[in-house]
Amino acid sequence: MKKNISTVARYAAHTCGVAPILWASVVHAQVQGVAPSLDLSQNSVVISASKYKQDAHELPVATTVITRAQIESSGVGTVNEAIMKLGGVLGRPSLSGGNEYSLDLGGFGDTAASNMVVVIDGIAYKQGDSSELRLSALALDQIERIEILRGSSSVLYGEGAVAGVIHIITKASGLVHPVGVSGQATASVGSYGTREVKGGLFYSAEQWNFNASGLDRRSDGYRQNGASSDKNVNVSAQFRGDSFRVGVIANQRSEHAQTPGGLTLTQYAADPRQAQPSSFSNRTYLDARANGQAAFVEADVLGSVLRLDLAQRKRDYEALAVMGAFAYPLRFETSNNSTGLQAIRPMDTSWGRQTFTVGTEKINWDQNRIYPLNPSFGSSIKLGYNTTSYFLKSDSILKATGTQLSVGYRSEDIDKFQNIVGGFTPGKTVSTDKLSAAELGFSQTLNEAATVYGRWAESYRLPNVDEFTTPAYDTNGNPIALRPQTSTEKELGLKYRWPSQARASVRWARSDLRNEIIYDPANWANINLEPTRRQTLEFFWSYPHSSSLSVSGSLSLRDAKFLSGANMGKQVPMSPKQSLGVRVDWRMPAKQVMSWMVTAVSQQAIAGSFDNASKMPGYATLDWRYAHTLDKLELSILVKNLLDKKYYGYATTTSGYTLYPDMGRNLMLTAKYKF
Repeated sequence: MKKNISTVARYAAHTCGVAPILWASVVHAQVQGVAPSLDLSQNSVVISASKYKQDAHELPVATTVITRAQIESSGVGTVNEAIMKLGGVLGRPSLSGGNEYSLDLGGFGDTAASNMVVVIDGIAYKQGDSSELRLSALALDQIERIEILRGSSSVLYGEGAVAGVIHIITKASGLVHPVGVSGQATASVGSYGTREVKGGLFYSAEQWNFNASGLDRRSDGYRQNGASSDKNVNVSAQFRGDSFRVGVIANQRSEHAQTPGGLTLTQYAADPRQAQPSSFSNRTYLDARANGQAAFVEADVLGSVLRLDLAQRKRDYEALAVMGAFAYPLRFETSNNSTGLQAIRPMDTSWGRQTFTVGTEKINWDQNRIYPLNPSFGSSIKLGYNTTSYFLKSDSILKATGTQLSVGYRSEDIDKFQNIVGGFTPGKTVSTDKLSAAELGFSQTLNEAATVYGRWAESYRLPNVDEFTTPAYDTNGNPIALRPQTSTEKELGLKYRWPSQARASVRWARSDLRNEIIYDPANWANINLEPTRRQTLEFFWSYPHSSSLSVSGSLSLRDAKFLSGANMGKQVPMSPKQSLGVRVDWRMPAKQVMSWMVTAVSQQAIAGSFDNASKMPGYATLDWRYAHTLDKLELSILVKNLLDKKYYGYATTTSGYTLYPDMGRNLMLTAKYKF
């Protein structure tokens, strides 16, 4: 019966949207390598794949870089929206409410957060449970760029980096800044009672810089019982010497979000804005407080760049959830401490350039769950997740041919436990594993414009503390232990760039997964699937037709299916076969810009429908924005879902066919002053 503890939390997530959440507001300083200096403002630069600066055009991996200029001109309001609208990543409204979207980089649906890694300024954010990262906590004005690395990345980023990595680089990690004071203040009002005020101040001297930002956002929400408020403050400081730098970061956030829950098809047809009746009558909600501190030291020692990162994140939240018609409160207290140490060593040889990256990472995550009024569920539960890993990667550039070769390996020890104190089945459940990842890659420059690349990679993920404690049971009533999920990925790609700054790329990838971990609503349990395969063909383009008109976008064609078993040949749930994003920007005289953004996603099987009997319809939306700049002041109007499309991006077989409506047409008026 121990499985019921985490099952209750999962049921609550689907009935009222309350689930464990790890707030991702702590930002760390990025690793700066010693490769030749590159212009970080250009789309050609990425560091996610190697942890030091390299030209993305020459890397043996698919990358998408979203620049600060693109973010500002798009009018997106959060980091999540930037990743979705500009990076071509699938996203769905968070079941936990608020101004949040859950990102899905590889078409993994319910387990998307466990199959990708979000990195902020060089440090991977990981948690031990099924919680999501609340990226809306990051101040968008502080983002320098976002790098999306598609494909297995477990060598550098460890457990969970199956579908890829999303790397967010902020001002807190900048290496070079113009001397002086700069900042901006923004005020917005919009549909459904949305009000937002935010601002940032940056000061830089020859050796010092200081950065501060804050946000206050409130909304009545699109649906009943969907109001939310969010406040956060972030500060950072950095000192730079001749051969070293030191930085500290601190932040604090408070968030309140009501949770409207899921609807039946009948309820949705009657009124998509209504809340689930039991969620509405009980006024379910989430109330969270979080803070974080971090420090880093980076130094050039005898030609090698050494770096130490220390970070601590704490998050406490209270919530009111429902299970059926019954309401119950819960309180989660989470602490996450991480340490990272690494060295990067470049060497010039007679045949070319060699760069070695070696490092170790340690994470200690723990959580106390308290159910005050429901001791039968376990009055207190302590959860733990501890990892220690070591990695090595070598990148070589052959002088004679321009060929780049990469090879890497990682070993990781992972311990997880659940300890129930009181309640109906006290006891401790432990999971201990040791896994490894490896990768091989090459890229070949054909000419100044074209590069081809290929790679092979092994990745892994383990069941988290919510999953390994809630397995299915066999006919004799014995738990079926979850096995580690592993995958083998093969990838080929072509990248092309023109002198006009136009770019295009195509990527084919095939990932064979063994023991894919997924939630089975029919058994209220987590299971390992029969072997599955995901094949993807993706196209990306950016075409500045002229100084006044540009077109960019992405197209993903995906086939995710079962290779054997009762569902052989069926599609894996929540993995749409096609998704498309196209953006058009028209720069008019007198500093005016008009933009259009089209997003389309095809039909897909809903979560839990392994036989594909239940599907959700595809959808397409159109966003429109107009902005006018007057000296230091920018005035803009943004209309999302301009045609007021009624649709939903997530549905599950939990409690029948349960769906979560997306927002209808909504408008935002914004005034931004920069100095």
